[in-house]
Amino acid sequence: MLEIQVALTGSLTERRGLSELQVFLVVTFFTLCVTPYLLRNASRVLMLLLLFSLIASFVFTVSLSWKRVNRHQEAQFVLLVVLWAAYEFLLRLVGYSSAELGNYLMLWLYYCCILVMVMLDRATDRQKAQIGIICFFVILINIVDNLYLGIMYPGAQALVNLSWGEQFLTTNVGGTSFYATAMFYCASCFLILLNSKRTLFRILASVAIIISICFLLFISPRATAVILSVVMIFLILVLWISKHSPVIGFILILGSFLMPFFLIPILEFLVAHIIDPRLSERFASIVGLLRGQDNGGNDSLTTRLMYSLLSLKSWTADFWSFVVGVGNKMDVNVETTGIGQHSQIIDSIAKYGIIGQLFMVPMYWKTFLIVKGHFYNRSYYYEAIIIVLMFFLYSLMNNSFKPEIGAVLFIFFPLIPSLVGC
Repeated sequence: MLEIQVALTGSLTERRGLSELQVFLVVTFFTLCVTPYLLRNASRVLMLLLLFSLIASFVFTVSLSWKRVNRHQEAQFVLLVVLWAAYEFLLRLVGYSSAELGNYLMLWLYYCCILVMVMLDRATDRQKAQIGIICFFVILINIVDNLYLGIMYPGAQALVNLSWGEQFLTTNVGGTSFYATAMFYCASCFLILLNSKRTLFRILASVAIIISICFLLFISPRATAVILSVVMIFLILVLWISKHSPVIGFILILGSFLMPFFLIPILEFLVAHIIDPRLSERFASIVGLLRGQDNGGNDSLTTRLMYSLLSLKSWTADFWSFVVGVGNKMDVNVETTGIGQHSQIIDSIAKYGIIGQLFMVPMYWKTFLIVKGHFYNRSYYYEAIIIVLMFFLYSLMNNSFKPEIGAVLFIFFPLIPSLVGC
């Protein structure tokens, strides 16, 4: 037991930094999460072994020092995760959940990303910078690979999660969640580009942004990822310009308030000139909603809104569903309940009811506090907050508790101060 503790923490005495074993575990875990092929095809036994190793490392390195270092936010978050796991297990025991081990494993990989973020607070600045650089290139390599695969096999990213796209499961083709990974990676690199003092880092960030944008725009583009990417970059740029040139910043902010008056003509122009049918359909849907037109739910955006309303209706159908929810059942019919792959937040309300939200709402809030705490006293604090808030907006429209999203948002993104400052 003594040897294990030394390996996981580096020493038995007060020390600063992580051990080489811990750094290796973090990098391996991150690579697993953001690489579609590994996430789909790696041995579940190896995943569990890596997961338990990180949790053990977390316990020895972090939780034993909470009382001494007075980190209440971290302790409260971990307690919420443990209680939530116990609640999920209870639902499984009483037959109120039909989720399999694979479903829980993906969810725990996501939560482990937050535990890794907390553990990395104990790393030295040099270790954070090294891990951040490795994470930067691991994501970039996967996006480049998916850009290549998308060119070689058009439509592969749209088919990989469907029954007739099973041939792509043994490749590195990423699905919907991988687009969110590229989206948050692109925004993170934009922060590095604007704030890094090193020319090499700015060049690398520029290359990463260009490649990410090419992937998001030209490889089976997802309208949600494209729109949120544009919004994030625009808002970050407005804040950055406002700090460096108040006059130009004021003009941009004023223009932002006037933009709604020109939004419909701009969207109609995009609908007429965008070649990709998914993007043009989504923009056309937004135009229809803004004009108050009813298209009978024949487009993706309206369908999502209809499912969200139906999901809330299922939640309030009776007292038991309102309090406990309809349960985490994998065979639920999305057409009748509205519960499907369209909203992490709304689906969780319908699945787990009021009792579930006693866990979920504090977990969202604690996650927000822990992530934004990495950017206190930074000149780009508010720009970083925009990225975090976009995660919650994304969660309203898609399933977001995915390992690949958690890895980029909770491991790579909080390491930006170390990359910018090194």
